[in-house]
Amino acid sequence: MDDQHTNPASATLRRKLFDGLGRAERALFTRPAPKSARAQIKFLLTRAKGSTTAVAERLGVSRRTVERYRSGAATKPQKQPYQEPCMGTWGTGPFDSDLAADFVDELEGLTHQQVIDVLERAFQRVTDSGERVDGGDGAEAVAAGALVASALPDSPIVIDPDDGPREPLPELPASLRSSARLALDRVLQDGSELATGWVDSADAAQWRQEVRQILQALETPADH
Repeated sequence: MDDQHTNPASATLRRKLFDGLGRAERALFTRPAPKSARAQIKFLLTRAKGSTTAVAERLGVSRRTVERYRSGAATKPQKQPYQEPCMGTWGTGPFDSDLAADFVDELEGLTHQQVIDVLERAFQRVTDSGERVDGGDGAEAVAAGALVASALPDSPIVIDPDDGPREPLPELPASLRSSARLALDRVLQDGSELATGWVDSADAAQWRQEVRQILQALETPADH
């Protein structure tokens, strides 16, 4: 992806981050501030006693965004593998986008029933779509599907602790598995922005393979 197609959503997120850093600099720094976003994030984390949540709230961005800048994974505008302006995407995995990461963040602090409701709504938005499935809805459904699949006994879907929710998922109803399968199957079909928006054919193939692996894990024994 060339620079002239830099994802607008990612640019907006970066502006939001740097605006927040500017406010923090004016409020906190009594000597020349660190120059890089990573150094400034580390300074704010020190002041917040290591709380990425507190820094995220102060800057008005997600906790995952703070963590990406702290680790150095995000430093400046990236070339995006995904052409639709619905998310900042840095890989083909179910959590490799800003929207998917923010979706996981939204689960924090919810009751067990609220978590189940959020997951169900993510699937419902996709299955209730008409001919076109919004790319953002698709990204959230894939992330939700991966979470549901990972909670199954002996699941082959293992989520990196840095990607998943900080609190364990509640026991999920069997109906949620069925909803996940319907939604992910729809995300793979024509009319899905997430399926058709990839610039690189190798990235598209890898993404499809990962979604199909999630679908396979969601299958019940009776389906084999």
